[in-house]
Amino acid sequence: MAHDAVKFTPPGEAVQLSAAATPSGSVRFTVSDRGPGIPADLRDRIFEKFTRGEQPHNRRISGAGLGLNIAKSMVERLNSRISFQNRSGGGTTFVVDLPRRSESQAH
Repeated sequence: MAHDAVKFTPPGEAVQLSAAATPSGSVRFTVSDRGPGIPADLRDRIFEKFTRGEQPHNRRISGAGLGLNIAKSMVERLNSRISFQNRSGGGTTFVVDLPRRSESQAH
């Protein structure tokens, strides 16, 4: 996710990363970019293999359209979920909530 955020963020703009504990006991990771956002016609299938927007602004951006599908598969294997929302003013925020490990699970 962070790699794609960097690819889609215009030069001079920042990608924002954060991690915070949630009241439900998980850890929420967010990745926010300042790219073009996800077009409406791709939102229902953005996590499918080989999904890429074919718009003039991203033709210069390389990739096979597998990154988000792989990220979703990995997150789901951890019994978690990944979601996104377009940001007002441009860009997208991806959110992953992962269960926190207790000290007893770490050993």
